[in-house]
Amino acid sequence: MEKSVGEIVEAVKVCIDEIGLNDAEFLGEQDNEEMDTIIRSKIGEALRFVNGNADWALLEPDTVLTEATVGSDLVGRVSLPDNYLRVCYARFRSWPLYLSDPIYWDDREYATLADPYATGTWERPKLAMVLHPSRTLELYKARDTQDTAEVGIVTDQDGADNITIGARLYPALIYYISGLTLLTYRDQHADSLFNQAMTLMGISTQINN
Repeated sequence: MEKSVGEIVEAVKVCIDEIGLNDAEFLGEQDNEEMDTIIRSKIGEALRFVNGNADWALLEPDTVLTEATVGSDLVGRVSLPDNYLRVCYARFRSWPLYLSDPIYWDDREYATLADPYATGTWERPKLAMVLHPSRTLELYKARDTQDTAEVGIVTDQDGADNITIGARLYPALIYYISGLTLLTYRDQHADSLFNQAMTLMGISTQINN
């Protein structure tokens, strides 16, 4: 779903009002324009946190990439944009499933992808991420050189006039921005808003003693 920055600012103010802070001393002292500025400044940070940490099942891509190069080794390579944040899904058309958790270049498991017996195949695929010569997603492997790829990602949208976020994560975004706003004012209610956001992101907030 797409929301304008103005819509997000208003939703955050409603969220703060709804938790019973209408008459809070700090709200009475603050200029509306000042609060709007603070809320706007927190949107990028909150969006990165929510999209970067939410349960994979709640994510929706804001960008879909379909241009992949497939070499003679049948490894697909998809160049990622500079504002890349997280993979939502990746697959070749021949794959029986979607993947979302890449093996990183600095992980010991990455070396096994060069082993013809341990590497991925189109029947049991694997996903990897490298940084050189640029940030690239590697798909192991295509069924043939004509196989087509699709990669859905979320990007860093800081500074954009309109924000795209999964419908199921939008409430979490509003709670998290609200928490950051109250944290700026050093209000003790910020923690409860952060906890609510984490719950909506599919992250347990239970503290194990």
